[in-house]
Amino acid sequence: MAIVFLRIKKIACRERRDSLFILYTRPNCPLCEEAKLMIQLVQEDFPLDYEEINIETDDALHEKYMLMIPVLEKNNKILLYGNIGYADLLEAL
Repeated sequence: MAIVFLRIKKIACRERRDSLFILYTRPNCPLCEEAKLMIQLVQEDFPLDYEEINIETDDALHEKYMLMIPVLEKNNKILLYGNIGYADLLEAL
């Protein structure tokens, strides 16, 4: 019984992670703050779960995204980067 529960829990966690948007940011980034505000506006009308990750906490992420942030990603695919607007987010959904 416990094995079945663990499998269900792992599948649920994997599905949640797959449906989660990731927003790569860094401190003192005006475009990042603007992107978060746009996400909040979209969240008023549409479900949009996201996790914010600071690229400065990981050297590989910093090297990959330092010239692109903010970057919105889902399922390891970059959806938007740079100046992210409300209409852009709606299109990405």
